[in-house]
Amino acid sequence: MYSCRNCEKNGTEATIIASPMTRSLLRGSILSPSLGAYVITRKYENRDPLDKISKDLKRYGVNISKATLSNWMILLTQNYLKAVYDRMYEKLLSYDIIQADETSLSVLRDKTREKSYMWMFRSGKGISPIVLYHYADGSRAGYVPETFLKEYHGYLQTDGYQGYLSVNDDIIHVGCLAHARRYYADALEVLNDKGSPGALKIKEGIVWCDKLFLLDAKCHELSTEEERSEFRKTTMRKVFEGFFAWAEEESQKPLPKGLYLKALNYTINQRKPLMNTLLDERLEVSNNRSERAIKPFVILAVLQYAKRGKVKRNSV
Repeated sequence: MYSCRNCEKNGTEATIIASPMTRSLLRGSILSPSLGAYVITRKYENRDPLDKISKDLKRYGVNISKATLSNWMILLTQNYLKAVYDRMYEKLLSYDIIQADETSLSVLRDKTREKSYMWMFRSGKGISPIVLYHYADGSRAGYVPETFLKEYHGYLQTDGYQGYLSVNDDIIHVGCLAHARRYYADALEVLNDKGSPGALKIKEGIVWCDKLFLLDAKCHELSTEEERSEFRKTTMRKVFEGFFAWAEEESQKPLPKGLYLKALNYTINQRKPLMNTLLDERLEVSNNRSERAIKPFVILAVLQYAKRGKVKRNSV
């Protein structure tokens, strides 16, 4: 703001000129676009707690409470970001390949911690990337994906969690070979003698999975859609059928209850959704893409439990 000193001395009318104020993102607040971007980046990109952001701002002489920052995040979401989210949601449902995953979160409410869940839905390989997160207050029930994907028609790739089976009938469920392999890896991990006959049998399951992963990678390197489709229907189908035949045969043997039997049963029970990865040349044999998207929340959950002394911090 400034005025003409000469006009003031000579008694003529002084004109005061004020520079335009930066428009606030929220009416009645000091929140500018740059400050809003700063807080959002700190909280969601750097994953800093609002309490820490508030303390850091105070060091620079800016006194903004944690409650105010929290209200800003809520209002910015409602006033600006919800429209973007709704458009991304609409676009995601227009695709024909969606991957999903979920993880638990410990949420502080009224000075007590409650278990809630973060669900993740994203586009598949070869489609414009869209990743959406959906918070469910204390629920891992099937109605969450059922409601979220109510209008969806296409492939849905997930792990073997039964909650996804309640989604509408126009969805083709696709399994995840990485989860099947993980069961065999867990069974092998607990054995002291990795060269024992039992360990060698478990390793057979891992070898089957690894062979399918290699074939899937080779398939996606083929030049044309026709070549990829034919490769899946012939070469990959033959190996999948060999894998399931092996698992069926092993499960009929007098095995003790344990992780190996659990791995075999998972493989057998997931036969149809795993075989569904062969229906479309764009599909992948694993759901790892969605696991990477949900990983920040998985790490957060592990750190929460570690802080409370329930797990070791190096388990992340």
